[in-house]
Amino acid sequence: MTVNNFIPEVWSAAVFQDYATKTVLAPLCNRSYEGDITGGGDSVRITKVGPITVNSYTKNSTSNITVQDLTDSQTILHIDQQKYFAFQLDDVDAAQVKGAVMQDAVRQSGLAVAKDADSYIAGLYAQAGASTYMSVTIASTDYGFLNVCGKAMQYLDEMDAPTDGRFAVIPPWVNAQMVKQNIYLTQGQRDDLFTAGYLGRFMGFDVYMSNNLATGSTHAAANPVHEALFGTRDAVTFADQIVKTEAIRMEGKFADEVRGLHVYGAKVIQPKALVNIEVRST
Repeated sequence: MTVNNFIPEVWSAAVFQDYATKTVLAPLCNRSYEGDITGGGDSVRITKVGPITVNSYTKNSTSNITVQDLTDSQTILHIDQQKYFAFQLDDVDAAQVKGAVMQDAVRQSGLAVAKDADSYIAGLYAQAGASTYMSVTIASTDYGFLNVCGKAMQYLDEMDAPTDGRFAVIPPWVNAQMVKQNIYLTQGQRDDLFTAGYLGRFMGFDVYMSNNLATGSTHAAANPVHEALFGTRDAVTFADQIVKTEAIRMEGKFADEVRGLHVYGAKVIQPKALVNIEVRST
């Protein structure tokens, strides 16, 4: 491959396509404030309207209605995460291998970018409005997953979180537990549900599976501990962009280099629409 055959827009789109199809948590965020991101260090200003007061009214008695002044608050989503990938292909290697090596490498770059962003978002769930520790056992006679979903539903209801669009994100071993417990998931009715990691619906949640969830302090391969996530898309806002993808001919080498820059930021703006439950395998 030579630089003359490299089309940055096409390759950048390929990276973003693989990124978009492999991210699980990013699509479950609010993307409304994304705007135009041109580089690391940009920010998105988010304005929230304060609570509305309800007053009493008596027919033929109330003479003056109190008109409330709207209050607002502003929070800033900083695009402060700046990550890059860079790889090279020596001309000797390129001459000896078959297939579209560079294209496959770009695809792998998209997967790596997706994992990085999802892991970052998962770490924000420590700011959830409700969190607790629960023990989930992998056994066909156990009701652990049902109990976890019930507790998450209770927390969200108590925090007045919307019932529409609720989701749950679980690790693979919990999905295996559901199979052992003969828990069957129904399918969603909206096309946008069928993204990466989507499993089905259960107890009012659109259930997704991810390998990028945060682990607990006692996590081990034999006894995994993960933070299962529950909430709505109002909870976390996320904005990102592949700022640059380019190919260069490396100086002093017979090799081509491809590199890309991904900038993003995420922020919990509605903690009461978020629940974090640590689940354990015992």
